[in-house]
Amino acid sequence: MRQATKKDISALIKSPENSRAISIFLPTHRLSLPHNLRADRVRMKNAIRDVVAKLETEKVSAEAIKKYVSQLHKLRDDASFWKYRDNGLAIYVKSGDMTYYDLPIEIEYSVHVGNNYIISPLLASNQDSYQYCVLELNNHEPRAFHATQAGIERILHDELPGELETALRIDEYQQRQQHSTSPGGSHDAHGHGHGGAKDNKHKDVIKYYRMIDKSLWENMLKTSNLSLVLVGDESSVALYKKLSKYKHINNKEIHGNYSRETPANILMLTWSIIVERIDAEQTLFQKMFDRAKHRD
Repeated sequence: MRQATKKDISALIKSPENSRAISIFLPTHRLSLPHNLRADRVRMKNAIRDVVAKLETEKVSAEAIKKYVSQLHKLRDDASFWKYRDNGLAIYVKSGDMTYYDLPIEIEYSVHVGNNYIISPLLASNQDSYQYCVLELNNHEPRAFHATQAGIERILHDELPGELETALRIDEYQQRQQHSTSPGGSHDAHGHGHGGAKDNKHKDVIKYYRMIDKSLWENMLKTSNLSLVLVGDESSVALYKKLSKYKHINNKEIHGNYSRETPANILMLTWSIIVERIDAEQTLFQKMFDRAKHRD
């Protein structure tokens, strides 16, 4: 999921040069059931139709209209995009460019074409809720969560790898362990020179964490800018932060073994970190909201 940051909102306040400002608001579904996905994509199809109609009313040429809606068509046809959405979606388009943000609040369907983007829904949602993701790291059953102040839900049940040995093919794993140790239980000369079983185990963990990172990236984080809070023992968290390609990992994390912790307790632990950022942003958001509400 992708939430608007204060930097994003500041950029949207500025009117796009030499282009119409198109604002689209769609109610969407958090549950990725087949009929929900169909309904969301139908609304997107209707939005494209309404954008075209409004631009035609303003005597915009067919060639220019194509530039406005080309990326909207791509978004509509991207089945993976609609799989993990929130309660609403805000889409902003100018000629040749498009961006979008998930909204934790319920919103009515609407399409606007004018000189300025409609941004008050983004600010309203930032006042009421702050979204973030959590990755609870362990070598048996890593867990991913989507969280707000109001609640937390586990996501990517099937997409994340299972326990380390199974994910790396247990036969291969056991074979490597046997080769790194002599029949008497001590390391052979070759294994000792390269760190032996301990070195192989470390390499396995690196490969395993890269699998986790790839799964998170491909199924959710590639199109997200939400803060990712890491939960796990200190060495695991440090290793994951070092190899992850995601740029929005929170600079504070929760250390310890929380593999048996309930989602509610995970929320309570991580929210204490997130709330520090919210307090720092609240005053700025209030000023921006008042100004945008008046303009919109």
